[in-house]
Amino acid sequence: MSLRDTLEKIRSHPVPDNEEMAKFQILAPILGDLQWDPFGQEVRWEYPVGGKKSGGKADIALRAKGRIWALIEAKAPGANLNHHVEQVLGYAFYEGVGICALSDGLQWWLYCPLELGHHEERRFAVLDLAKDPIDQICDDLNTFLGRESLVSGQALKQAKQVRGALREAAQLEKEMPAIWKQMLDEPDDELVELIGQRVYDKLSLRPGREQIVAAMRKMPIPAMKPKTTGIQDPLPPTASNPTAIVLWGTHHPVKQHSDILMTVVEELYKRHTDSFDQTVKPLKYQEWQWVSSDPERVGSKNPKQTPSGYFVNVHMTAKRHRQRWTRLLEAFGYSESDIQLLFEATNIKKSSGQKRTPCPVAIRLWDEHHPIKQHYEILTTLVAVLHKRHPGSFDKVMEQLRGKKWQYASLDPQQVYDERRVQIPSGHYVDINVSAKDVAVRCRRLLEAFGHSKSDLEYLYEG
Repeated sequence: MSLRDTLEKIRSHPVPDNEEMAKFQILAPILGDLQWDPFGQEVRWEYPVGGKKSGGKADIALRAKGRIWALIEAKAPGANLNHHVEQVLGYAFYEGVGICALSDGLQWWLYCPLELGHHEERRFAVLDLAKDPIDQICDDLNTFLGRESLVSGQALKQAKQVRGALREAAQLEKEMPAIWKQMLDEPDDELVELIGQRVYDKLSLRPGREQIVAAMRKMPIPAMKPKTTGIQDPLPPTASNPTAIVLWGTHHPVKQHSDILMTVVEELYKRHTDSFDQTVKPLKYQEWQWVSSDPERVGSKNPKQTPSGYFVNVHMTAKRHRQRWTRLLEAFGYSESDIQLLFEATNIKKSSGQKRTPCPVAIRLWDEHHPIKQHYEILTTLVAVLHKRHPGSFDKVMEQLRGKKWQYASLDPQQVYDERRVQIPSGHYVDINVSAKDVAVRCRRLLEAFGHSKSDLEYLYEG
């Protein structure tokens, strides 16, 4: 009979009346299915523990290869097992056994008696033979009390791992509510920005900080107050992070706004090594420095460190990041215009309230800058550069790229919309009867048609 069959039989039969019946009807058959011979030399019943003076006897000792591998203390079905925990742990500790169990037949409590901690912390499994899934019971009994698993040492190893995971879960259950409460009481700028970004991605609505904090606290969402007329935020209307910056003519890849701040700090240090500490020291928020070689001075539990060894608090909104790198540049005598932000062309989006998508001042194609003044120049520039890169296959590919009727570009002007077309130096005519959005779409299709990535084209906005 398999262990599964034994467990199903136990469930279908009446609960034994006393401890001895439980040993005979439940424990002995289970031990047999776990490859222990309940009536052989390896299963010791009423095993003496501690010598004659203590007078203690463990109900069951599992012995193989000259040593005891586990002890099991049996009680009558329905007994309060809490009253017998110290007994079984004491026996096991005296014998130096790594695993012990306390059972009334249907309830099984498994312990690591040699581990530190209160007895509840040393318990790593609770099995209910009457209610728990049979497959789970079979797995646990085989893993922790099976002969092969115990003798190989895998049972104790697995038990310690389970116990460690339970301790971590208990610590998280205890501490995480307090951490979340603190985050609700004092919302971190980075968390607020992340939530705002997710809301924008799904709804195309940009919630304010007060609205986000209200949602986090499960409070009514307040209406946003109309913004007063003032200086426009120079960031381009995009929900995405920049892909790179150009600082004093040098290109630096970035992934998020915090990378821009870190890059500015590092590049300023390289240019002004001797005066760097003296210049950045007065730049503070309350008592915390923006930049310091001492991580304790920047007021962040997880500051980022630049290659030169300086720590920077980067847990802020994109707007706050921009204010700080601007102030840093100004502190060293530079202007905000010395930095420009690069965005992928397909990520440019028109924000609510704008009549038209702003035009970039230049584009970057394969690390080359090309100044532009109007959106259609992005398209004509890309066509011209692609012709230089693929002169042999250019015309054949272009024949396949067309709008509803007209080709994107052709040597034959009759194949291109005649009212709005321009001729590039290669002699090709380009259809420029397109919107800013269509320019981005056509540029993406052109790049893909010639085997390039959309990320090879970036828009450059005035910083």
